[in-house]
Amino acid sequence: MQFNYLHIIYIIIIIGTMETYHQPDAILPVTPHSEVRLSESAARLIAQSSRLSSLLSPPLIPPIRALIESMNGYYSNLIEGQITLPNDIEGAIQGNYSTDVKRKNLQLLHIAHLSTERWMRAEMDRYPLLEPSDPDFILNLHKKFYEKLPEEMRVNFSTRGKRFEIEPGRLRDYPVTVGAHNGVAHEKLNDFMEFFSKQYRGRFTLSESGIIAAFSSHHRLTFIHPFGDGNGRVSRLYTTACLMRCGVDSGGLWSFSRAMARNENGIHYKRMLQSTDSQRLDDLDGRNNLSEKRLKEWAGYCLNEAIDQCVFMGELLSLDLLKTRVSGYLSFLEHSGMVEKGSASIIKRVLEKGTISRGEASKETGFSSRYTQNITGKLLSLGILSSPSPKGDLFFAIPGFAAPYYFPKLYPMGEVPSETIPRPTRDTL
Repeated sequence: MQFNYLHIIYIIIIIGTMETYHQPDAILPVTPHSEVRLSESAARLIAQSSRLSSLLSPPLIPPIRALIESMNGYYSNLIEGQITLPNDIEGAIQGNYSTDVKRKNLQLLHIAHLSTERWMRAEMDRYPLLEPSDPDFILNLHKKFYEKLPEEMRVNFSTRGKRFEIEPGRLRDYPVTVGAHNGVAHEKLNDFMEFFSKQYRGRFTLSESGIIAAFSSHHRLTFIHPFGDGNGRVSRLYTTACLMRCGVDSGGLWSFSRAMARNENGIHYKRMLQSTDSQRLDDLDGRNNLSEKRLKEWAGYCLNEAIDQCVFMGELLSLDLLKTRVSGYLSFLEHSGMVEKGSASIIKRVLEKGTISRGEASKETGFSSRYTQNITGKLLSLGILSSPSPKGDLFFAIPGFAAPYYFPKLYPMGEVPSETIPRPTRDTL
């Protein structure tokens, strides 16, 4: 191959972007300067997330949030190029793992993500002053995730091909390269993490600047690349914690991971991250090491995708539309003989009120108490309803086989976990 002048210039540019950083201030700026466009987008996200939070009665939120938590694992894995089938996810949640090693490993990754997110949410709720940017919190996210994986899945390879074991919750002690970007010098990772924490501490508030800081910090954490593996997954969990602290998480009713995976299964998200790795473009591009212009573009991208997710979920969780979809699917199950007649009216009433007593269920169907017990018993056995006790109130629940019909386009359609459950066509719904 013949090299010309342009080839030489290109090689010099690539080498320039591969610098290994040793000084923590290399991650500056940590937020872009105030800009009307970004502030307006952040204000819109606040409004949309608030509207989403108010759509449903409190008893309806836990099962929907649980579904979205599980969905988060699917999309976070998808961004990493790993696709877990919906029926495998349902099986893993129930403790049924595939005999195929590859599929089982994907199931384990999903359960690790699900478990870690639930731990993270509990910690954020339990400790109102907990700072997501605290190094110990970030290390614990990594620890909780990797502790759930078997040892054979805790391995990675250095830039030079050397095999390293991934120790849960421990910073990497070797150099890494991600695309055209080197992770910062491993000898300086503690300094970088402390500097990162100090720069973002106290910024994540219910404000335009707080939300912009949350999204900016997502890039800066991936830029530091503190771990030997799992940086993307940990950074997305971390950013979810930041959004919780900012008060725009809507109680877990929209997904940051789905927002980032929406375009090209996460490829565009990775392109945006790589673009934001850029050093200062020119004399008008801020005064620090990294490009402020690219950071503004990154924050704007995150804001637009987050708003889109809130709007999408707001439409999906509209109570009237939700009742139509759920009762339509239950009517189909009635006609197929999978549930007793009267089931759809009970579910519809549960959605309207949030929860009903068993006596109310009998009044709703107009049938005898004994026959209504047969109806609710079948619904409980299928996971369509839940109850805290044999005689307790009835609550809305979402079995895995029904999720794609209750919430179309939210979660990927896949093979139904149980072959005994029929799948309606468009004509039957």
